[in-house]
Amino acid sequence: MKRIALSAVTFAALTGLVVAAAAPPSKEPAAAAIGEGKLPPGYRDWRLVSVAREEGAIDDIRAILGNDLAIKAYRDGARTFPDGTIIARLAWSYGPSAENNKVFGRAQSFVPGAPKNGVQFMVKDSARYAATGGWGYAQFDDGKPLTDRDGEIDESVAATLVFGDQPLTAEQVRAQALAALATEIRLMLDEGVVAEAQDIDLCLLLGAGWPFHLGGITPYLDREGVSEQVTGARFLAPGLASIPA
Repeated sequence: MKRIALSAVTFAALTGLVVAAAAPPSKEPAAAAIGEGKLPPGYRDWRLVSVAREEGAIDDIRAILGNDLAIKAYRDGARTFPDGTIIARLAWSYGPSAENNKVFGRAQSFVPGAPKNGVQFMVKDSARYAATGGWGYAQFDDGKPLTDRDGEIDESVAATLVFGDQPLTAEQVRAQALAALATEIRLMLDEGVVAEAQDIDLCLLLGAGWPFHLGGITPYLDREGVSEQVTGARFLAPGLASIPA
């Protein structure tokens, strides 16, 4: 539990990290739409996988949806998802219902409100997204694809972390957070807490609010050289985390 908690804290400083790779278009209609920067038609009719409540700065209630291939893989208990799998994350504000609480006679009812934090997608295509472990990621805010934030770190986060008597710079916050994440991920893998690095990528994407369009954390750490610098080895095989020249 301690290890998971630390990862969640360090993750909060990294929401500006972006990965991208050029690739040929997908033949699957929904995946092709996402690749073209468009919301796939009918995604709100996909079946429910799970729901979650996120507190802190995220502060939403969210639903994970899957297309038919995703649902079949979940039900079959598959360790890997087949190409064509698409997983979506929708989120809404979360607050008390005065109307319901009036009926119950006490404060106990909480309901979703307006949509927030965009709509996120994960698309499995081993050829198209080979550089990010076979997964492509996208986020749409108000129906428009989210653009690269160029590694920006919220200044309010940087201001809370100090080194000696001086606040850390944004780059120092980023470097320390990446190093801490690499260390925790290596320990989780070595101790058998998770079977594969991709399990941690999915955990952060689906359960910790990691923006889908940023990709998994382990391929990013490999590309940046943090994995080898901090732990002495990559998390993924050479080539999986490489951006084509």
